[in-house]
Amino acid sequence: MLLPVLDFAQLSDVGRTRLANEDTCYCQQQMGLFVVCDGLGGRPSGEAASQITAHALGHLIRWQLRSLPEFNHAVLTRLLIDSATRLNAHLHHHSRSLDALTGMGATLVAGLVDTWGAMVMHVGDSRAYLLRGDRLRRLTKDHVRREIRSLPTTDDAHEAEEREIRLLTQFVGMSRPITPVVKPMTLEADDRLLLCTDGLTDPVDDATIARILGAHEEPAHACKALVDAANDAGGPDNISVIVVDYGGTRDIDPPPPPAAPPPARKRLGAAEGFYARLRHLEKDLAWLYDAAVEVAESPSHIAALAAVKQRLGHEAYTDFLQRHPSRNAAHVLHQMCTLPEGPWRTRYDRHLRDLEPDLSAITDGSTRLCPLLTPLETATILRSLWRDWRRVERRYFATCQRDALGVSERSLNVLIEHMLDSARTMLGLMAFFQRFDPRVEPSPG
Repeated sequence: MLLPVLDFAQLSDVGRTRLANEDTCYCQQQMGLFVVCDGLGGRPSGEAASQITAHALGHLIRWQLRSLPEFNHAVLTRLLIDSATRLNAHLHHHSRSLDALTGMGATLVAGLVDTWGAMVMHVGDSRAYLLRGDRLRRLTKDHVRREIRSLPTTDDAHEAEEREIRLLTQFVGMSRPITPVVKPMTLEADDRLLLCTDGLTDPVDDATIARILGAHEEPAHACKALVDAANDAGGPDNISVIVVDYGGTRDIDPPPPPAAPPPARKRLGAAEGFYARLRHLEKDLAWLYDAAVEVAESPSHIAALAAVKQRLGHEAYTDFLQRHPSRNAAHVLHQMCTLPEGPWRTRYDRHLRDLEPDLSAITDGSTRLCPLLTPLETATILRSLWRDWRRVERRYFATCQRDALGVSERSLNVLIEHMLDSARTMLGLMAFFQRFDPRVEPSPG
């Protein structure tokens, strides 16, 4: 049995400016499939979209490969395009009715590598490159259009300047049909493929990418050097890279069939309990966010303090000010709500403790939530959102408990909004997972 000789590595990094990592790398060596996705929107739903897209693409390709009567470039091109277009239609169809997931989407670049070479497919502005010798060749053309827009230069929007922005013309999850581009190519021994998001290619030029790829023999070292270069250039976005070295082919005995995975359990009780308890946390965070916005938008300093007093109660408000004198309404609100012994924090912490057993139950790798994605894949998606939520939460609490916050109320509100969006995204996913199966036609409506 002839197989390609592949050595590969992947690395994904949050960068220097983003709250969470919305990129996903997916490597399936048995299939020779490598995927990089970049979630859209700067929200937790973008993070979920990139993971769903990457994992679902592998399932769809595997499902369609089983029924192929023959293998050639034309057949595989149609298979890849059909997989991506199915994925686009279903991601949009099943997310549009869920407020927290509306508009979720991701870019996609994928490489399917076999003994005959590679098929590279892309949708959006994530890229593929081929390094052959010392020559770097870009294999994809970004699906973007450029516009000049007047954008504010300061927080108060009193000043503006014209800037060029890039708008995606295609991504997975958009409302209209997509046109994925597939490029078949032959590979030679010692060729190196790079798949990456724009978190690398925006701050790092192609010449630097070529130099780094050529300077590091090990794929893992090349990945790290590329990510370091993007971060050294400011790290303005999440950065994700996969480096694949093609070493020709080798003849081996056919591998034994993979062991059947243990049967997944539905355990609807745990899923229903998780959903119900997560709703309590969503309500806690929605109350906090609404209070923060009310204070921020109050017409005067006096009105802002009055809003805090009404939200938290006259007695608690007066007691807090006696112990922590402050005339900054936003700081009073945030510090009072995050006091470990305070009523909001006590209620929030109790709801967290109530949720954790159900979260453990549905993310232990044995609970099937989705007809397409495996229990481990849905667990990975939910756990990733949960970790980011808790990391942002720790940052928010630690900031609020300083004597002098030293940050704007807008920055604190962004942290609360991210936690609230995380909760709502996880709630939306619990409904989305049940319906999501691009192998079947979506129901009308």
